Formats: sequence, structure tokens, C-alpha cells
Amino acid sequence: MHLTQDTYVHAMFFMECDDFNWMATIFRRGEGPWQGEYRFRYFMDNKAHDSEDERSWYEGQAPDSSDESLQGLMEAMRTAGGGMAEHLEVPFEEIPVGGGPERTVEVLSQQPWANVKTVNSQPGA
Repeated sequence: MHLTQDTYVHAMFFMECDDFNWMATIFRRGEGPWQGEYRFRYFMDNKAHDSEDERSWYEGQAPDSSDESLQGLMEAMRTAGGGMAEHLEVPFEEIPVGGGPERTVEVLSQQPWANVKTVNSQPGA
């Protein structure tokens, strides 16, 4: 996920099996509509960064920033990730974030499965 200063992340989700992992995020930018993004990562090697792993990304957007839209996305991610995890008999994690980019990196850095790499995209920085 690409974090910007106006990104607010509500929650992340994660599940992993032997061949792949799945991670999802529910967020919004500024006062915009809630968005959901998830990706599959199919393992090809043991590298955390610059890996040959195959990744496929998917995203969707709610009609607005209402609590109803947020709860709809939360339920969709719980159903998708939780259903896969149950079928594969692996743990499913729902990680509350409730904050901007700094909070997101802090929470993500505390996850044993995360390999956080921050990049400053500001020109001249």
C-alpha cells in the first residue's frame, strides 16, 4: 500500500499458508470514501524485498465515508480472508490501526510477518 500524509488506515488483515499469503487494508484518503485493497503474494524465493514472488493486487471503493460503508468493507475482508484461512486451517489476523501513516508503520512494524520498507517519496529528500 502506498501511504500518503492524508491516508487514514482503519484496519489490516493477514493470513499465510505454505505457498502464499494474503494481506488487506481498509483506508481512506482525507475525507474521501472508504477503500479496500488486498493482495496475494505467491512465494518464489525467501527474499523479503526485491523478490521474484508473484503478487496480484485488487482494490475496491465504497460509495462514501459513512460508518455503514466502513462496516461493509470490514465484513467483506473478514469473509474473504477468514474464509480462506478457515479452509486452509491457518490463523487469520485482523489488526486495528486507527491512524495515519506513522501509526500504520508503527503497527505494521510490530507484526512478526511484516517486512517494512519505508521510502521517502519527497523530491530532494
